[in-house]
Amino acid sequence: MIRIQSGILKGMSLPFVPDPKTRPTTQKVREALLNSLGDAVSMGSFADLFAGSGAVGIEAASRGAREVLLVEKDRKVALPLEQFLKTDRRIQKAGIRLIREDVLSFLEKYEGDPFDIVFLDPPYEYPDWEKLLRCLASSGIVQKKGSIIVLEYFHRDDPSGVVREIFPDHQTKVTSYGESRILFARNVNP
Repeated sequence: MIRIQSGILKGMSLPFVPDPKTRPTTQKVREALLNSLGDAVSMGSFADLFAGSGAVGIEAASRGAREVLLVEKDRKVALPLEQFLKTDRRIQKAGIRLIREDVLSFLEKYEGDPFDIVFLDPPYEYPDWEKLLRCLASSGIVQKKGSIIVLEYFHRDDPSGVVREIFPDHQTKVTSYGESRILFARNVNP
């Protein structure tokens, strides 16, 4: 069972069907991640790519994010989440949108405003970090000063070198949680 830990939706249970391909961000990591982002969450827009259960994005909405976008392609995972978003009144008021689409396809045609925070949590041992991050960079979803890219990844994947190459104007910091790593990259370009 996945529960929201803080904010206006605290205690809410999310409909998540366990699947061997899906590894939800643990409660401990979710809390540490969002605490690290602090006011950037409560004052900004939040995109949760590879959303899975939607727990990270919904937790951001619970903490006051003014706009939350979830992108998830796996129908088996996205369908219960989609139904939940349509039926729960508190969720409807939180301004959460779900797009059922492959993340690369979504980024390739993205034409909206940039988000303040973009969180990416692809499956562990993701095969092409460079392609994903280049697509992210060219999409315009993070192209503003102060925007933050957050990656959750398996400790053996380590895309930090690719992040520094593709986003040279971003300061990076990595935090470890067991086998998971969280990389924060903030755009400091004036």
